[in-house]
Amino acid sequence: MGKKIDLSKPMYPIGIVAKRIGVSNQMIRVYEKRGIIKSQRMYKSKVRFYPEKQIAKLLKYREMRKNGLSLENIKEILKEKK
Repeated sequence: MGKKIDLSKPMYPIGIVAKRIGVSNQMIRVYEKRGIIKSQRMYKSKVRFYPEKQIAKLLKYREMRKNGLSLENIKEILKEKK
C-alpha cells in the first residue's frame, strides 16, 4: 500500500496545476521527473495530484529559471530551504 495522503489539505490534479502555472501537463511531468516537485496519487488512480506546497515550489523554480539559474543551482537552493 502507498503513502497516505493528507486529505485535509487541498490537492490539485495535474491539469489544474498546469493551467495555473501556464505550462502543459507534459511539462509538469518533466518537472516531476527532474525531481523538482512530487505528486501524489489518490488510491489506485493514475491521475497525479499536487498539494499547494508543491505548486509554490514549482512557481519558485520557474522564477529562478527566468533569472538564469541552472537546474543544479536551483535544486541546491530548494534543498537548503527545507
